[in-house]
Amino acid sequence: MKNTRPESQDRPKPSLRARIRKYFAGNTVRSRVTLIILLITALSMMVVGVVVGVIQYRSVLSSVDDHLKHSETEVREFADRIATENSLYADQPASAGDFILQFMREQLPVTNEGMMGFIGGELTYHQGELGIPVQDDSELVDTLKPLTASNFTEWTDVKTATGHYRALSVPVVMADGDSAAIVFVYEIGNELAPVRVFIWSYLVIALITILCAGIAAWWAAGRVMEPLARLRDATTRITEHNFDERIPIQSTDDLADVSRSFNAMLDRMAAAFTSQYQLLDDAGHELRTPVTIVQGHLELMDVNDPDDVAQTRELALGELDRMRRLTDDLVLLAKTERPDFLQIGPVDVTDLMHDAFTHAQQLGERNWKLGTVAPIIVDGDAQRLLQALLQLAANAVKFSELESTITLSADIHGDGSELYLSVADEGLGIARENQTRIFERFGRVDASRTGAGLGLSIVAGIAHSHGGDVALTSQQGRGSTFSLVLPLSNGMPVDSET
Repeated sequence: MKNTRPESQDRPKPSLRARIRKYFAGNTVRSRVTLIILLITALSMMVVGVVVGVIQYRSVLSSVDDHLKHSETEVREFADRIATENSLYADQPASAGDFILQFMREQLPVTNEGMMGFIGGELTYHQGELGIPVQDDSELVDTLKPLTASNFTEWTDVKTATGHYRALSVPVVMADGDSAAIVFVYEIGNELAPVRVFIWSYLVIALITILCAGIAAWWAAGRVMEPLARLRDATTRITEHNFDERIPIQSTDDLADVSRSFNAMLDRMAAAFTSQYQLLDDAGHELRTPVTIVQGHLELMDVNDPDDVAQTRELALGELDRMRRLTDDLVLLAKTERPDFLQIGPVDVTDLMHDAFTHAQQLGERNWKLGTVAPIIVDGDAQRLLQALLQLAANAVKFSELESTITLSADIHGDGSELYLSVADEGLGIARENQTRIFERFGRVDASRTGAGLGLSIVAGIAHSHGGDVALTSQQGRGSTFSLVLPLSNGMPVDSET
């Protein structure tokens, strides 16, 4: 027989925690913040109300018990006076009943209090002219009768259809053995009336407070979330070709810091996209030139002329080699931004500079010198640092004359926090307005020079990947000094004896 129950009945009901989590996940942050504040406010008001209510309730009960104890004391004192001051009482009480009657004549009950005298378990006297008519509550009287048979003071609480009572039964035993009981009854319900008024008043005040807290929380959450709303709106307007959106900053709080960080991120992204577009344009231009040259020569080549074929072949191979070097440089430049570009390890700066000096002498006939070398070990990639130094050396050879001096050095500058790996030449120098542009991709001062203009960009990429930078000091006609600036937060000096 097939199961005809709906599939929903077989599914277990989600737990309360799951339902609460689903509710919070499906609502806005503003709603969740408001609800949390409402819950905290309601819980706080409830705790305060319960604590204050319990304190007031116990205070009323304590006051009632103190009054009943005082009434018991009055009975004892009255009995002592009768026993010791017979002259004041010519008519000595002959029985327990007379004792009760005489006591009630002298003692009047206060508001919400009543007195009853029981003889032989039966209600005989009552004080009803003042206070509450407790004698009219038959249920109360029937409940108190068993207590009056005891020879000890008895306490009890009685709830009837008429009210809620706190009662104290005080036994009266005469010298001849005659006994009775005086019962003091306090109507707690009336005494608790101010507490009930407080509770209802507090509930009204609490509801108004919670309502005001909810309105204030909704307004405050909206104000707090306003920068995030602007951030959300800005992100929806940002596209690949539109990075002009910025969030206005109108404060100095944490959310303003978020806005500043977001604006800074947009600046970096805009710069990155602009750089990518520029790279693609420049790379396309650089690659288009050799392709155009090869295509033009192939179209004009006389296939029947061996010399023309040989010249065209040599030219095509040269242009293809130029394209290969360009693509290799582009790949290397892209790798400088990858986290695995460097193989970090201890680098002895002395060994690094000697290796660079040895290799650099093969780049051209110059007066090569090795200047000051700081004996220090730093963390870095020795191969990449050597590559950057040789690139700077090759650049110095390209822009200097034969037999001019090129100096390699490694100096600690400033307060000892930076290491400068430098290559200084006596070449043409670079104008101030071009000193920043030459480190950009395809940046060249003289367009007639050979090369793609990626060498110094690669040097800058290697420096940046080490957490450092590049520096240039140059004077036209006197030469330039290019430096890799590396931080020395973890540098260690080398013992000269080793």
